[in-house]
Amino acid sequence: MARTYPDLAAYFRAEEGTQGDLAHELGISPSLLSMFKWGEREPQLALALRISERCRVPLESLIKVRRPTPAKAASRPAKLHSLHNTIRRSGGRRPGAARESSHSEKNG
Repeated sequence: MARTYPDLAAYFRAEEGTQGDLAHELGISPSLLSMFKWGEREPQLALALRISERCRVPLESLIKVRRPTPAKAASRPAKLHSLHNTIRRSGGRRPGAARESSHSEKNG
């Protein structure tokens, strides 16, 4: 059974070969692979799946699940309510629409 690794850094510590070799195999630059390795960037899902399978690392080590913080989640309804009120006060027009149409009338 093939050995699995907790993340890309552990994979590169244990396996022979270089980041450049793997990057070439994946069709990406070595610097981009390095950013994935250190968590500075996240690959798109299709690439993450390829890396995960090829290097035997968990997909979760490449893509972090972000859940909204309670404060951000709580502020969403207030923001939507505020936007709804703004649209209602403008008679259904998006904010700034009146200025755009009056501007085009002046220039037309």
